[in-house]
Amino acid sequence: MSFQWDDFIKRVLDGASLLAAQTVKGAVDQARKDTETFLRDTREKLERWTRALAKGDLERDEFELLIAARRSNMKMHALQAAGVTQNSLERFRSGLISLLIDSAFDVVS
Repeated sequence: MSFQWDDFIKRVLDGASLLAAQTVKGAVDQARKDTETFLRDTREKLERWTRALAKGDLERDEFELLIAARRSNMKMHALQAAGVTQNSLERFRSGLISLLIDSAFDVVS
């Protein structure tokens, strides 16, 4: 299996916009900005893990644990500055973790 980083990024960013419309409503642009920042800041690790997943060197549950561990790196500064509530931030973070995992498997499959 191969892995296409650009396809992964597109899926995550498109999905993050939809997720934001459901969880942080009026702050879709800020959610996308925070998602882009997270992807840029963790790119090296995400690429390494998704390529290992594509090659079969990493199992699904291992990949999920690695992604979930990055949750603390999701700072969401733009959303916080926009006044989004903590509950909404947490729903967005949780959704983004799921989106990252699902997008990786969609691109790898």
